[in-house]
Amino acid sequence: MIYSTLILLVGGVFLTIGDVVFKYWTGHEKPLLYVVGLLLYVAGLIPLIESYKYQNIELASALLVLFNIIILTIVGWMYFGERISWLEIAGLLAAGVAVLCLELSG
Repeated sequence: MIYSTLILLVGGVFLTIGDVVFKYWTGHEKPLLYVVGLLLYVAGLIPLIESYKYQNIELASALLVLFNIIILTIVGWMYFGERISWLEIAGLLAAGVAVLCLELSG
């Protein structure tokens, strides 16, 4: 369980870096950035595929997305100056509870 959670966290980091590259690409539209973003997305999905050996598909996918959203929220706040509302924080907590329910039910 710990191994698969850690590799999903790594996958979430790669997806987040890919998202940041794509955010930058939208203002510059350089083909190389697009390719780098796609490669980072693929790199982020490889840990997801690996985690299927250890976790149910719904839990693994939910964890990857949750990690990606949490990291994106932090990066958006720190790097892009985006505000985080209390409702967004509540949504992140609710998503965490949902993932916990998936884990406890399996």
